[in-house]
Amino acid sequence: MEPRPINMLVIEDDQGDYEYLAELLAGVDNPVFEMCHNTRLSDGLKHLSSEHLTSFYRICTCRTVKDSRL
Repeated sequence: MEPRPINMLVIEDDQGDYEYLAELLAGVDNPVFEMCHNTRLSDGLKHLSSEHLTSFYRICTCRTVKDSRL
């Protein structure tokens, strides 16, 4: 039986940081991570509402995403 993948929403505006995280997680055999990437907080929130929050096991966000500051 193959392990169930962990769905992860990543909100990161720096492509290099996202690729670094993806590379780190690609080296993990168990569990397997499936990542969905958004570069803006607003897009990530739209994704959550369209996919339903329960479809993601982990949400990783950068504090400095341009539209995350009030």
